[in-house]
Amino acid sequence: MTEDLPPPYVDDRLVQPETREERLHGRRLQALPANPEHGDEHTELDYLARGDLAPGYVASTDLLTRAGEVARALRAKGNPVIAEVHAEGRAEGLAEGRVEAIELLCQLLDIPLGPDERARMDEFDAHALLALLTQLQTQRRWPSA
Repeated sequence: MTEDLPPPYVDDRLVQPETREERLHGRRLQALPANPEHGDEHTELDYLARGDLAPGYVASTDLLTRAGEVARALRAKGNPVIAEVHAEGRAEGLAEGRVEAIELLCQLLDIPLGPDERARMDEFDAHALLALLTQLQTQRRWPSA
């Protein structure tokens, strides 16, 4: 692959299956077989992983994967698990941003921000943090507990 070409689709085959072909920085290579010290360690790890799997899970070794591209494709297709993880991440980021805004507001308005106030904020979600931020802006003090 060269930089002037678009990236491949998630389900494009980049190498021939069941061969020793691999890709490194877009170049096709022939991978050499593993030496015993590497192959033996794979076998040990496979054994350990396989014996500790929860029902419904599968252990695989040496797969040809592109996790980032797969995740983006699943998100584009509206996969509910990916959508849920994305929504959780947005909510966490929003809450973190509002905590930072509260900290800055308290600093600018000289509103005390100690361990008790921080403990209260830790229990709030993004919506409650927005309400707290609004109260701090208008009342210039912490609301009664």
